[in-house]
Amino acid sequence: MVTIKEFNCERCGNKFETTAKHAKYCPECREIKKLERIQAHKEKQKAGTARRVGTEQICPNCGKSFILKSGSQKICEECAKKRVYPKNSTVKPKDLYDIIHIYVPKGEKEKLQNWVKDKGLNLNKAYNYAMQLFMEEIDREEEKYK
Repeated sequence: MVTIKEFNCERCGNKFETTAKHAKYCPECREIKKLERIQAHKEKQKAGTARRVGTEQICPNCGKSFILKSGSQKICEECAKKRVYPKNSTVKPKDLYDIIHIYVPKGEKEKLQNWVKDKGLNLNKAYNYAMQLFMEEIDREEEKYK
């Protein structure tokens, strides 16, 4: 059975339907983002900063050189082996986190998303940090009146 889901486009804000489980952009914006990615890659190539599979890279952890085996590889194999990554990990975010749904006033969601993005955060980190500060402040206020 095919399930059609409704999403809001992160670029233009319009609603769209798709059979995909996860979708960020409507079909029109998806094409625009694709062109932007291609253009950004071409600029990296012109500037000489594009990484190519098979080229020699320097590991940011140990400083040794290594041959890039995939576009997502960031460190050499030796450093990767030292890191603790369970093979075929079955740990999912829902196993590590509780889920809380929060409601914000209409029109505030995009403003919040843009603000945390400008600060180099994500909404979850910003929310958790804000709640921590809020709870500490409330505790301090309660201590004053004890």
